[in-house]
Amino acid sequence: MSESVNQYDITEVVRAVKSARTKFDYVLVDFPFGNRHNSLASLINLTVYIKTPLDLLLARQILRDYSTSKLTDILDWLKTYIRIARPIFLTNEQFVSSSADLILDGSSSLPSKVDFVLKTLQRDKF
Repeated sequence: MSESVNQYDITEVVRAVKSARTKFDYVLVDFPFGNRHNSLASLINLTVYIKTPLDLLLARQILRDYSTSKLTDILDWLKTYIRIARPIFLTNEQFVSSSADLILDGSSSLPSKVDFVLKTLQRDKF
């Protein structure tokens, strides 16, 4: 999978992170492959993976993207999800979480996730 990740040209992301690091103490980057892209890995001090149960992710996506759609559109997406998307999500989860420094429960509240990360940053002095 690492070959697949490194095929993406993330030059602009790397440039933005380098620039931000000169201005800020902490730079947060939302990147689907965590620290697994060779161009970005050396710039990351802490990788946080938010592990959210796939059923919760699917429910949130349907509510967000299909709230005004026809039932047939929703059913078509669910068929695609089962056949194609879910296996990809599972593979990506294993790939990214295996190198994460912290794994958070995606079903917990946002304040508790933020609190946990802040305490880790303070404790480990990143």
